Parts: sequence; C-alpha cells; structure tokens
Amino acid sequence: MRTMMRPTGREWTPAVVLAGLVAATAAVAAQAQTAPAPADAPATPPAACDPDVARLARDAAAPAGQEDADGVVVFDRWEVRVEDSGQAHTVRRRLQKALTEAGATRLSALRFDYDPSTSLLEIRRVAVVRADGTCADVPLDGLLDAPQPAWAIYWGLRAKLLAVPRPAVGDAVETETYFTGFQIAYLDEPQDSERYVPPMRGHFYDSVLFGDESWPVLEKSYAVDTPREKPLQFETYGPPVSVSSTFDEQANHYVFRAEDLPPLPEEPGAPWMTDYLPKVVMATVPDWREKSRWFFQANEGQFAADDNVRAAAERITAGLRTDEERVAALNRWVAMNVRYRGLSVGREEGYTMHAGTMTLEQLAGVCKDKAGMLVTLLRAIGLEAYPAMTMAGSRVERIPADQFNHAVVAWRTPDGDFRMVDPTWAPFSRDLWSRAESVQHYLIGTAEGEDLAVTAFEGPERNGLTVRGESRLDADGNLESSVTVEPFGALEDRLRRMLGRSSVLETRHQLEEIVVRLAPAAVLDDYGFVDPFEIDTPFTVRLDYTAEHHAAAGADLIRFFIPLARHPFGPGRLADWLAAAEDDERETPVLLRCAQTVDVEERITVPPGFDLAEPWLRRVESDAATFSGSVSQEGRAIVVRWKVMTLERNISPDQYSGLHDVVEALQDLSDTPIVLVREEEDADARR
Repeated sequence: MRTMMRPTGREWTPAVVLAGLVAATAAVAAQAQTAPAPADAPATPPAACDPDVARLARDAAAPAGQEDADGVVVFDRWEVRVEDSGQAHTVRRRLQKALTEAGATRLSALRFDYDPSTSLLEIRRVAVVRADGTCADVPLDGLLDAPQPAWAIYWGLRAKLLAVPRPAVGDAVETETYFTGFQIAYLDEPQDSERYVPPMRGHFYDSVLFGDESWPVLEKSYAVDTPREKPLQFETYGPPVSVSSTFDEQANHYVFRAEDLPPLPEEPGAPWMTDYLPKVVMATVPDWREKSRWFFQANEGQFAADDNVRAAAERITAGLRTDEERVAALNRWVAMNVRYRGLSVGREEGYTMHAGTMTLEQLAGVCKDKAGMLVTLLRAIGLEAYPAMTMAGSRVERIPADQFNHAVVAWRTPDGDFRMVDPTWAPFSRDLWSRAESVQHYLIGTAEGEDLAVTAFEGPERNGLTVRGESRLDADGNLESSVTVEPFGALEDRLRRMLGRSSVLETRHQLEEIVVRLAPAAVLDDYGFVDPFEIDTPFTVRLDYTAEHHAAAGADLIRFFIPLARHPFGPGRLADWLAAAEDDERETPVLLRCAQTVDVEERITVPPGFDLAEPWLRRVESDAATFSGSVSQEGRAIVVRWKVMTLERNISPDQYSGLHDVVEALQDLSDTPIVLVREEEDADARR
C-alpha cells in the first residue's frame, strides 16, 4: 500500500465505480425525465463538435493486431504550467472511443480521484461525441462526490463520479479537467493563498507513464512549462517517447509525446508498471542530496522523546548487551505492537512521520509512522538513526523526482556505516531488513545530505525451503508420510506470518490444503511447528498424513505419483516463480519476491519384491533459474530429489524462457507416474 504519493490527477473509467454511483445515475435519469417541450416548439439542433475532435473520433480504430479491443484512447493530452513556488496547474483533455458494447458500458461511468485537503480538481467538461459528428454535453450538476474505497489507510481521499448517458458503439467521450495540488497532505498548515504549493517548495517533479491503459492509446502527450530560471532535468525510458525542449524569455517548454501505444499487458508476476513501461522522469530538484536534506528537515522535529518513550525503550532493551541486539529488540517491538492503520491527522500526513510520542500512545500508523517510532526509540537509548525513503517492489531512476512508496530507518553503526532497518516488514522476522528487499533503492534523510543508494543483492542461498519426506507405501497402495519443512530467509518470514496470524481452525485448514496438494486422498493426522513468536528459534513445520489407496496396486505392478515431486505450497506466495512462468511467452519482466532455493527429497519405502521400472533424471540450467531432479531406487526406497534455484529477483523477457523451462521440468516430474514391477523370481513363484 502506498503511503507516500506523488502528484496525480488520474481519471478512472471502470464499468462500475462505487455504490454511490447509483445516486449519480439517478440524477442523470431525473434530468432526462423533465417535462417535454410543447409540440409546436422549434427543435433544438444538435451541438456541433470541434471539427478536429469530431474527425479524430470518427477516424479512430483499433490498431492492427488489437482488433478485439473494446475501445481506444484517441488522445490523452496534458498541459502543465509550473509557478515559481513549484505549484503546477494541469489541464488534461482525453478522448475515448467505444468500439464494442463492453467499451460503451465502460464509458457510461467516469471517476476522478483527488484529495480535498491538498488538491483542487475541477471537471470542466464532459461531452459525448456521436458517430455522426454531433456533440452532447453531459450536465455536470450530476457529479457525485464520494469517499474512495479504503482499507487500512483512511486519509479522506475522495472521488468525483459522473454517470454518462449510455454512449453507443462508435461514440466517443471527451473530458476536460483542471487539477492543482498534490495527493498528499502538507507539512505546514496551508494558508488560503498557498494551499496547493508542494511540500518541497520551489520545486516541481513528476513521473509520467506511457501505455498504462487497458485500451490502446493512439496519442498521448505531456507538455510542461517551467519558469525560465527553473529548467527541468529529465530522462526518457522506452523508445516510443519523443521529446521537444525549447525556451523563450519567459519559460522553458517541454513536450513528451508517444503514439500507437499498446494496451497494458496483464501477466502474473509482473513488476510495477514503472519498471517496464515507457516513461519520463523529470525534476527541477538539482540532486538527491538536496532531496535528502529536505526530507531530514521535514521530519527532524518528530523524533523528540518524552518520559514514556524513554521508559519504553529502556524496558524493551533491558539486559541486552550489544547495539545490534538493542536495535533488533526495538525493531521487533515496533513491528509487533504498532498496528498498520493510517488515520489522518491533517498536516502530519504525506511525507511527515507522526511524532513518536503520538505513535506510542496510539500504537497505530502506516510505514512512515512505524519508521518514525523506531527512530524515536533508537535515539532515546543513544543510538544514531535517521528516516529513509525507499521504493518497495520497483527501482528508482537517477533523476531526483519523487519515486518512493515506503518509509524505513537507517541506523548508523559505530564504524560510521548505515544499516537499513524496516519495522513494517519485521513482524515474525529474524532480520533487521527483509531479504525480500534486495537491490532496492533508498534515500536517507540527513542534515549533510545523502546520495541515492541501493541494498545488496540477496542470492538464492539466503532464501528458500528445505523439504524432507519419509513415507511408506504398502502392498494395497496405502501411503503413510511425515514431511518436515524448514524455511529460511524471506520464506521463513512468510510462513511464520501465515501460521502466527491464524487461529487454530485456520491453521489446520491451511495445513490440510498442503497435504491434499501432495496426495488428493490425504488426511492430516498430526502436525507441529515452532511457535512463530519464538523469533530466535529456527522455524520448522512437521506434517503427518495418511492417504488410502494413493497407489493403484496389483499383484505384479504398482503405479503412483510421488507426493513431493511437486511444490508443497503451490504457486502462491512461497513459490511466486511457479505462477509467473505458466505461459510459454511473455511481454513483461518478472519480479520475484526473492531469489531462492527449494531443496526437496522424499524417500518412500515400498513393499518387498517391487523395483522401480524406470528411473527419471533431468537437469535445466539458465541465467534465470536452474533445475535438477531425479527418481531412483536405493534399497527398498524410491527416492525423489529435486532442487530449483531462482538466480535473480528481476527476470527480463529475454531471460524468461530459462525460468519457464525450469517450471516445465518440475511439472514434468510431478506428472510422471512411478511404476513398480515385481521381481521376476517373485512373479514366477506366484504363478
């Protein structure tokens, strides 16, 4: 969940938006039911459209290869004017055309998001552009202003909703909006004359995506004018974006433009759109050090400790001997005791962390408030700590625009180095910094100013699962099994949270799902696991189950599938690489939670006199992932061994085939039936 948001003025066009849209629809219907005009009244001619808009709407069609699109964005044009203060005034015009009934349904409801405490949004015009070239303005008195749906963060964000008289296939809807301000709350109580000046006064920054629509976009442009003495530094990512940069005596003029953008691909395991879509990142901020100093100054007043804070810090760290032990104890305390809840307190939202004294009293906050609480506690026992910003799940580009969504803590060790600490990810974790946050950019706020930095790569040896199974198969095909799972790193955190946050009934159900995945007829007989709250003890889970008639058993032949020939947790959060590699090809990169190793072995004791008919052996190696697997017989046991290593967290489309081949090999192992045949002398004796 984002807790630090950049300026935005996005318009949404879902088919259904909020329950409150019913009221807006009713308002439009009421307008349509006004008393009819007298029979002898002259007919009102239809309004004429802007000829250029009418022509563009008439000629717009789905691009080649995308003929099944429900609609197209004919144009999306942004015009931004920046003041000396950094305040931006944005006029946005969009024209969208329905190509199918589903597209027409989508255009019948419009949604515009904004934050009333920090931004101004005006819906200036909405019009239906008919296929015959005429226009019908939609009355704006039908606008409904409603709260945005919220979960965990309740900051008073709102949406303006408008029902549009149902467009026909071939019609288009034109919108024009004006937006100023930010989608965050400010650092100081705003005065009326400066209400929409951004927090980093005097500077403008933005990140603009191209292709973030579910429909094809025929044209998108973003034009921005800045004062002559405030040039933008910018960088474009992706070949479709063209750039024009000019200036005159009053202003600098920039235009970023792209055409024929395909719809946003929807593929499992894709990273945030900002990592792979064409985009422009721009800022008048000179460098990251200035951003660092500003962030420090904005929050430094929030970390003053009172007697309650000092007493809590001393109590939590009592008896601990090293600084690392104290940091770990305070980090875990904040993680486990400060609930993740975002309640707006006006000026202290956005980039400002809640005061540590307030968070200690309320024991609630979002990531920035958890981080602020930890900084306050660390300083209360004499340790040096600072707030930091990071971008969880995506990279940060070198241009110093706001590209952050998460707040963390930087602890300066006695040798002068920074150690990153994250109390938001710390519940049920034995680490100060989540191993799922590798190769992640961050910016520390200090008085001197810091440069953008990145966390170290966490390799597959740092995260994973070790799974061992001891099983027995009898002559009737019944299976008894005991499975032990030992997670480590980021996967240990996940499994601890899954079981630590579950009730007894939920726990048993979750574990039953695991054994049924291994053997469809499985019945969970017993289970056990280390208390998830015993953080200093390595975590293990044990599952004992039976599965009647798991194998098809005859006098001379037994056929079955090896339970642990498949991943015990399936393509969920502990094996996101399985879900990400289901398709043969993909357009977008893959972002995995972490590089990891899954090491599995199961030994199945089989009835005397039966031997494995055919062993199985396979190996796949690539620069994205590796697989090694085998099925063999050792004495009276059939042994399956397989190991998957995902070598990278970020996997490009060019590397994807390697990951897909690994998943395909594991699938082949799980789909291969094991056949046991009776030894010849035993068969002869039976005959």
